[in-house]
Amino acid sequence: SPTPVSEILASGRISAGGNNTCSTVEPGQVRCWGPTPAGPIQALPAAVILAGATQVSEGGSHRCTAANDGTVRCWGANGFGQVGDGSTTQRNSPVAVPGAS
Repeated sequence: SPTPVSEILASGRISAGGNNTCSTVEPGQVRCWGPTPAGPIQALPAAVILAGATQVSEGGSHRCTAANDGTVRCWGANGFGQVGDGSTTQRNSPVAVPGAS
C-alpha cells in the first residue's frame, strides 16, 4: 500500500519511472528516492541540489532536471547514452546536457 513521504510536503512537481521517484521541493532542490545510480536503494528522499531546478523527469534508471535558465542536467545509467552528455559512462551525479534547452 502507499506510504506517505512527509519530506516532500511542499513538492512542486513529481516524476516516477522504473523504480525511482523524484520531486522538486523548491527551485534548486530535487529529492529522489528508490535505487540510486550507484546501486543502493535510497529509502527516504535524498536532496540533490541543482541551481534553479524547476522540473524533474525519471527514466528507467536515469534522472533529468530542467532549470529556469534553460539548462538540463541528467545522471544515472548511461549505457546507451541516455544521460545525453555524449558518453556511455554511468553518471552518479548530475552532468550538463550540451545543447539542451
